[in-house]
Amino acid sequence: MEKKLYYTVDKELVDVDGISETTGWKDINVYDIVENEPVLLVTITCENHTDSIEMIRNELTNPDTMKENVFTDEDSESVKLIQIY
Repeated sequence: MEKKLYYTVDKELVDVDGISETTGWKDINVYDIVENEPVLLVTITCENHTDSIEMIRNELTNPDTMKENVFTDEDSESVKLIQIY
């Protein structure tokens, strides 16, 4: 069975004289669904131009950020990533 993870992308904003402007950074939140409830696995902060999918796949294999939920490189490539808007 194919593993599915879900993610959101939130661009960081600042208020400048009542106008929202981007800071050039974004937060990527990656979730698993456990017993029909979303469980946050990791939050990644990176520059807006950075590829979100590539960042997620890199973090999934990083034992420092994923702790006991770390994926192997092979597992990471087989995970289906679904963006939630």
